[in-house]
Amino acid sequence: MKKITMPKIYTVLGNNIVKFRNLKNLSDIQLADAVGISHDLIKQLESGNPKKSISIETLSKIAQVLNVSVIHLMQQDH
Repeated sequence: MKKITMPKIYTVLGNNIVKFRNLKNLSDIQLADAVGISHDLIKQLESGNPKKSISIETLSKIAQVLNVSVIHLMQQDH
């Protein structure tokens, strides 16, 4: 298994949030509202550069709204 660094994990996470959000035809504002977090935090996550770590609970809520598993949000495309 290939080891990835924390910045790379955030890049993968951000790319996947954008991908799955677009598949659900949600705007970033709609996603933030559905999850109950700020629009700024969604934009930071999607850019792969959050100013602070997010909780597992928040990550789980994002996955739930996007109807995917947390694993899918963290999985790097091959």
